[in-house]
Amino acid sequence: MASSLYDRLKVNPPEIRLLSLLPATRKTAPLICTLRTVSLTNASSIRYLALSYVWGNPSDTEAIFVNGAPFEATANLCAALRHMRFEDEPLILWVDAICINQSNNVEKSEQIRIMKDIYQTAPAVSIWLGHRDEQSSLAMRLIRFAAALYTRSRAQTDDKLLTADIMHYTLNDTNLQALVSFFTKDWWGRIWVVQEAAVAQHALFVCGNETLGFRDFAYAFFCWAALLKTPIPNPWLRSFKELAVIINGTSPRAVLWQYTRFHLPELMEHTQFYKAYTLEEMLEESWNFDSTDPRDKVYAWIGLLSHVDVAIVPDYDATIAEVYIGVVKLILEHRGSLSLISFTGSGARPPNTPPIIGLPSWAPDLRKSVILQIRWWMRPKSHRASGSAKANATISHDHRTLITDTIIAGRLCVADKDRQENDRWLAGEKLCRWLYIILQNDLHLQQTASATGDSSDAFFRALTLSYHDDHLNFDSSHYTRLLRDGKMLRLGFMAYVGYLDRFQDCVTWQFQCNRRGKASPPYHFRGLLEYGPGQRDDAVQSAAEQQMTLGLLRPHSLNRKPLKSPPPEPEWSDFANFRRFFDCFSHRTSSSSSAASPSLQALEDLMTSLNPALQPDVPSLLSSTAADWPTQIEEKARIAVRDLVQEFLVTFSRSSSHRSLLVTDTGYVGLGPWTSSVGDLVCVVKGCSLPIIATEHVLGDGWEVVGQAYVCGWMYGENLEGHAWREMRFK
Repeated sequence: MASSLYDRLKVNPPEIRLLSLLPATRKTAPLICTLRTVSLTNASSIRYLALSYVWGNPSDTEAIFVNGAPFEATANLCAALRHMRFEDEPLILWVDAICINQSNNVEKSEQIRIMKDIYQTAPAVSIWLGHRDEQSSLAMRLIRFAAALYTRSRAQTDDKLLTADIMHYTLNDTNLQALVSFFTKDWWGRIWVVQEAAVAQHALFVCGNETLGFRDFAYAFFCWAALLKTPIPNPWLRSFKELAVIINGTSPRAVLWQYTRFHLPELMEHTQFYKAYTLEEMLEESWNFDSTDPRDKVYAWIGLLSHVDVAIVPDYDATIAEVYIGVVKLILEHRGSLSLISFTGSGARPPNTPPIIGLPSWAPDLRKSVILQIRWWMRPKSHRASGSAKANATISHDHRTLITDTIIAGRLCVADKDRQENDRWLAGEKLCRWLYIILQNDLHLQQTASATGDSSDAFFRALTLSYHDDHLNFDSSHYTRLLRDGKMLRLGFMAYVGYLDRFQDCVTWQFQCNRRGKASPPYHFRGLLEYGPGQRDDAVQSAAEQQMTLGLLRPHSLNRKPLKSPPPEPEWSDFANFRRFFDCFSHRTSSSSSAASPSLQALEDLMTSLNPALQPDVPSLLSSTAADWPTQIEEKARIAVRDLVQEFLVTFSRSSSHRSLLVTDTGYVGLGPWTSSVGDLVCVVKGCSLPIIATEHVLGDGWEVVGQAYVCGWMYGENLEGHAWREMRFK
């Protein structure tokens, strides 16, 4: 590239470069462009198109010509330019890779400051998603359909219009797969797209020769969100859950969050968007985005910040560590918050990912390769571990040490590692091992029962990373859905725990037979089911069976009397699983205890929902010798419980990935980073919304952050009273 291609741009008034893409009648003709400098103040009189796209593989390039000089552009950019090029007149564009001198850090820093104005001044922003295919076309049709339904329902103020039509038109495997494909395109994962789409006067998705207005996407999203508030008919349960994953995915949600803020503020009251726009909250929402330059995980938000928020000045001469440390320092000084600490720690970084040079353990590593190590991050705004307390902290002059007020909630006496058990077959074995750890520590855990509930309740909440958002003031439907979903997960948890312990009877019987040289019947352990497009439950059920995969894990101290006959092979949906669950945790099942027991109440509500006329006496059923469900609900109950177990296992598999089961010497149970070790501390840092695990620094002069933790009894400041804040030094 000729050095004369880029002249110095003025800063005041600001200047930008615009690209003229010359016409060609053949798609394969060379890409020839000219570059000129204009004042941004006068740019509004020039009808230019701002391009939003993914750079793509930096080593996959081809030469284009800019002002007569060869310029290496990525293949994806060239594909976009070829598609948009006119046959008879030039096309005026703003393209970051060409219009900014990427080798000049000073110019990059200056242009980043006015990036919002560049995209806001352009009459239109073209979002290049790539070439058209059948799935992208189907997804666009589905989005237009949902948008039209939403527009119609708003005009008639009738949400019932949404339900039947969209369930039949959207909730099938083919359509859902098309939507998944659309919302996982590379564009959604690029950090800069949030600003580019949010501030645009008119944004348009482009897939080959097919286009979709950005507002259609917004309305479709609101339509699906409204649909998910409705009661879920059982035949649609799995499809509803898949749709929920699609629309609650971090990337599309974060993009729409900002778009709605700028263009549809009147609809904010009808969405579940958190109505605050600080840098801290934007960083929290953007963990799933990627950037070629890790510093852009911070700089990409500059144009979207509120005028009352912290002021970030982009500096591409600063190191990555300096940028990330600077963010913590700014937020600490301006907002009294240290919640970014919960996205830090050695436990988050994959073993094969090199650390950022100079980054202390208390500063966040925002690289996507690190963030995605944890499949399910807990969101700081969903918790209030330190209550409403503001941080009382300082950062040393060399930026290596954070000195902050902290409460020590306990020291780990159990830290059972995930052991990288991400194989779905092994989720059951992990849960079984953790179950018996909890049962062996049951007396120890009872000392915190007043703060955490019984040990089974604390165990369930830890396994599912249970949370509530009462402090965010969402509408009542949000909390109703959370309560309903939590109760469904609890039932799946109860059924599968009982199934696991009953299956141990089968393992024990086979062990007894092998020891005596006798044959035993084959038993099949069922792990997490995987549903593929178009698969039916029975086909997947057969594929999910594994003969005797569950090892003999029940500790001797928990074993029952020797078996005298082969036990029946348990199924997920057996009523006997619930009876065994209550036996394992020695629950009281008297009728007077059902109101106080979330587990008893959940089971009673399930049976009543399946047959309102039944009015079951659940404690009596559990204490009787009845082997199965009441005949009035047996068939429905088996179908419902199978789905509930599957839903729990999906949640457990995700929430426990790369995490360890934790038990503290003070009697608390939780989940933490898989690198947690016995002897580590559970800490509540003043001004941080989540507890963290800390380990002693190798030099013994402070502590290192291992990572965020879920510890029942400490997630909402329940136990702050009576504990003194003490100063700790984190390295």
